[in-house]
Amino acid sequence: MSSEEKSETISKESTEDQDPELRILVIGNAAAEKTLVIERIRNRSESQSESGETSTKRLKPQALNVKLEGRDPVLFDTPDLYSSAMSDEDVIREIKTWISESARHVFLFVLEINRFTAAKRRMVEMVRSSFGEEVAKSMILVFQGKVPKHERMPIEEAIAQAKHLREFDEQCSQRHVVFYTGEEDQCAVRKLKLHIDDIVQESEGRCYTHEMLAQKRSLGGS
Repeated sequence: MSSEEKSETISKESTEDQDPELRILVIGNAAAEKTLVIERIRNRSESQSESGETSTKRLKPQALNVKLEGRDPVLFDTPDLYSSAMSDEDVIREIKTWISESARHVFLFVLEINRFTAAKRRMVEMVRSSFGEEVAKSMILVFQGKVPKHERMPIEEAIAQAKHLREFDEQCSQRHVVFYTGEEDQCAVRKLKLHIDDIVQESEGRCYTHEMLAQKRSLGGS
């Protein structure tokens, strides 16, 4: 074997040994204030990326490099669902462009902490129909909002009170975390990271893949 062939073989093996990029796509609407969740994660990150605009009017996903306890994911702040700036179909189409063939994907679905309304159910169904049922296996529900301490209840109790939300939470293997507006909670970010670890381990490192999205399209999805 020539030196060039050896070099090519070593390079190929090195590439195969490397873990694929982990992409965390944060989805939700402006009312859920998902940008606050992103800022909480960034503040907890061991390596800050360059600061960027966090506007509810962003029309393109913004990539943010973070480091969370040994993992180096790329965090994507996606355009808001139910936005006046662009249609939901365009938002979903834009998010899909960031489903890479060479990466693994975890979804953070940010919801407001209050009643699980019909509008929220429609938003959930839109995401599931757009990305397929497999997306729930790589999804974490993130509840964000402002609730006085004397009015708070365990999130499990709140979820149990809404049938559709309980079913969706079960499809996501009961992976959920709560962020309260205006309160720094390192435990919440730590729990989020543990959920991400669980998804990676349970999926044997694959998480949601480009192949799953392609399969959804081949079955007649958008």
